[in-house]
Amino acid sequence: MEHYAPGGGHDGRQERAAGAGDIGTGGAAPGDVGGASAGGGEYGAPGGAGTYGQGTEFGAGYPEGGAYQGRGRLRSRGKANKAGRARGEAKPKGGAARTGVIVFLIFLVFALLSVIFCFLWIITAPDAPAPVESQKEILRVEPSEDELEARGWVPSDKIKKYAEEFNINTEFLSRLFPNKIIYKDGGKIYYASVNPDLKKHPYDWRALSWENKRPVYAGASGDSALLGIDVSKYQGAINWGKVAADGVSFAMIRMGYRGYGSGDIVTDEYFEGNIKQAGEAGVRIGIYFFSQAVTEAEAVEEADAVLAAIAGHSVAFPIVFDMEEVAGSKARVDALASGQVTAIAAAFCERVKAAGYTPMIYANPKWFISRMDLEKLEDYDKWLAQYYSTPAFPYDFTIWQFSDSGKVSGISGNVDMNLAFVDYSRR
Repeated sequence: MEHYAPGGGHDGRQERAAGAGDIGTGGAAPGDVGGASAGGGEYGAPGGAGTYGQGTEFGAGYPEGGAYQGRGRLRSRGKANKAGRARGEAKPKGGAARTGVIVFLIFLVFALLSVIFCFLWIITAPDAPAPVESQKEILRVEPSEDELEARGWVPSDKIKKYAEEFNINTEFLSRLFPNKIIYKDGGKIYYASVNPDLKKHPYDWRALSWENKRPVYAGASGDSALLGIDVSKYQGAINWGKVAADGVSFAMIRMGYRGYGSGDIVTDEYFEGNIKQAGEAGVRIGIYFFSQAVTEAEAVEEADAVLAAIAGHSVAFPIVFDMEEVAGSKARVDALASGQVTAIAAAFCERVKAAGYTPMIYANPKWFISRMDLEKLEDYDKWLAQYYSTPAFPYDFTIWQFSDSGKVSGISGNVDMNLAFVDYSRR
């Protein structure tokens, strides 16, 4: 900041040299107004030039004289009046104002650059990595066990170990491992990978709901899935009129079975009554056969037995190949390899197809995955047995058996319950 010396700006409080009077007469001492001049009196009589610092400005304190001039010398050029004292302050030429304007402009430029920088950073910065939101994501990135536990997650291997140890429900596990097909076999839990080459089902399970312990599904086309049952001699005599009135649209009726020990083909003792009375009640009919064929020839024999039994009846729903393990007993098919079971199932289906009916294969996830080669069976519709609140099977299927303990009017005791996503009677 610059400072300006007034012409006599010390209010007469300067030190006086010897010989200084109120009216300067050219003596050697400064007067009240003369500043540090030589011979400068109160009324500015001309005198010698005195020195006052090294100022470089021209003072404007006096109307006739007393200006700062030259190399800091204070000169008096004429008479001063008494107003010179009051008017003796030098006037700055806007220096402080210019400094303020410069500071403000610098600040403004800096602020504008900051805004531009922030905007450019926002639009060019890479997206932040998505947070890990689920057990599925954590399993995918495979952090260390310590990292998982620090996040409050349990490593997948530990979950699997505890699931087996405490016999955890596979439906619960399917929610933790949605990219796996999970089933139990002999007390061990298996996590099968999904085959990307197999056709997947088209269903949106958000459209599935439950009413009175029965699932309801309305597809994208607006058509609702059909409620059905599957029956055999174990349901005894059935009042099919009551069954139809209870909302059952179709029934898969067992035609018969091959003995798992003897190998003989046996017709279900309630088959004739069921197929006749169900048709009369307006219930759509499908047929299944419990197979214990150990060769393709036996599979064809079973299919021929079904075709002969349904002659003269209206069968709109599929004819189904049903091969299962026999719980607690040794069965003929136990030793069959996956390739053999696949060939036997295909032989049955091809015979049914050749007769003009729709062939289908029934199984639970364990049999579909461990006992069959689904890539070789893609040409045939599937009937999935899985007693979950929502199916957890990725591949295509058209009928879902959701319970083995359903209740239906006209049937004493439990009955298997199903949901058909295709109305085969319209095909």
